[in-house]
Amino acid sequence: MTAAKTATKGCWTCKDRKVSCDRAVPVCNKCSKSKRVCGGYGIRLSWVKNNDHKKWLLEPGHRELQHTRIRRQSEQWINVSSTDIRLHILAKATIGGVKGEHVQRDQLALPKLTRSVASVTTKVAVSDAELVQYFEDIVVGILPSVGRERTEVGRLLLRMALSGRSISSMALLLSLVALASRHRGNDMVHAARAKNAAIEALVSATSPGLDSDASIEHIATGLVLCLVETDLDCDWIGHLCGARNIIPTVDKKAHSVGSDAAIILDWLYYFVTFTRFSFRHWRTYMIRSTSHELGFKAANHTCSVQYRIARIAFAEDMSIIATYAHPLLQLLAEVFETRLYASDPLYHSTDYQHSLDNLKSRLNDVDLVTRDDGRESDKYYCLEFTKLAGLIYLERVSRNFSGQSTQLDRWKEYALCILAKLDTHPPSFAMFVVGCEAHTDEERLVMLDFFTKLEQGPYLNSLLEAKGMIQTAWIQHDLGAEGELEYIHKVNLVMSSRDVIPSFI
Repeated sequence: MTAAKTATKGCWTCKDRKVSCDRAVPVCNKCSKSKRVCGGYGIRLSWVKNNDHKKWLLEPGHRELQHTRIRRQSEQWINVSSTDIRLHILAKATIGGVKGEHVQRDQLALPKLTRSVASVTTKVAVSDAELVQYFEDIVVGILPSVGRERTEVGRLLLRMALSGRSISSMALLLSLVALASRHRGNDMVHAARAKNAAIEALVSATSPGLDSDASIEHIATGLVLCLVETDLDCDWIGHLCGARNIIPTVDKKAHSVGSDAAIILDWLYYFVTFTRFSFRHWRTYMIRSTSHELGFKAANHTCSVQYRIARIAFAEDMSIIATYAHPLLQLLAEVFETRLYASDPLYHSTDYQHSLDNLKSRLNDVDLVTRDDGRESDKYYCLEFTKLAGLIYLERVSRNFSGQSTQLDRWKEYALCILAKLDTHPPSFAMFVVGCEAHTDEERLVMLDFFTKLEQGPYLNSLLEAKGMIQTAWIQHDLGAEGELEYIHKVNLVMSSRDVIPSFI
């Protein structure tokens, strides 16, 4: 006979009543028999009362810190901020309102946009050779990509920028200078000048007669500008929308594999795919009230309109350029189109459930090896890690499953083993999804050690953004009881705690 599962210490209700507890799970029998609400066995936080001068850790004058938590023998210390605590409380308060709520995907709680630097229109010299050399030596090796060598994209950008064949190529060169300036020393003023000069060049180059080659250069410039601004404000979405809207001017003929057009269209598909993931979870209607409670103010009406236009643009079919993308990226695009909420009329249909099974099977069996790559290369392991993240995410969101399973544990363990041997970082999406699965100290140390290793070399700002969101997810997991927050709701809240829509590119 199997022994009944018990908690390691008594429930909070019995502790408050100062009676013994039988520690039964999920609720103790003593509370059940006395018809009391069992307080459970999770961590309980407390704050110093306003008039408790003896327990103040600071002088009474520091009113903003007067709620500093004090230590009791029965409590555990957690490294959390006041925002983490408020997010946790509000998350629990909105659990009941999420189930079955009608989804209105076009309503958003938008942030108030702020700029780190004033707008500067002074053009920078395109002959800034030192920054161009820095881009070639350093930035080329850290550009985001799935299924393609990072240096392949970077060298193509450099070659097109230095060709000088059009105004669009000049704009691309200026955007590379802006990215290199931002990355080398975070020189915001210099980067802003180069960025604004690039935008001016793009505007002057835009015309109904834009040829196919110039269109590819225009798209490439928009994508580079995205990397300049992903952690500053929502302008990066505007650059991406602009790049996406140029697609109709690109030659409709099939571009050969490895051609300039094919590589840039593949890169655009990468940006659009992972931005769809951001749109999928950041400040949707379901958590709008929570965003307001956390102090995230809605932006003006103009920003709201622009954002809705962006959502519509990203909802449009991108199959016209999907053929240039890696098969794994194409499958992830399908994953990001799956239905999130049970309130959707088609969510429980037999056909939809069969389509999910089919998608999971195709994702699990996708071939990651090309004739030029082996199974021991960093590129292969990055793809395998990203595939595992896609499988974990699909398994979670297709059932809104927050618990544990043998299959999920296997995927997570394999992903962490891969991470320990990687020298380059996978897509931020994959890091975020796998990081959210790390619940033990050992698993989290693997993630943190990997971030520490990458931070010792050159990296893009999206790496630190992913790290910050993973740590926020860990805190919310530790504060709540197991399975207390539905998976989708937790991801929504973690991503929505950022002022600017997170970039996973």
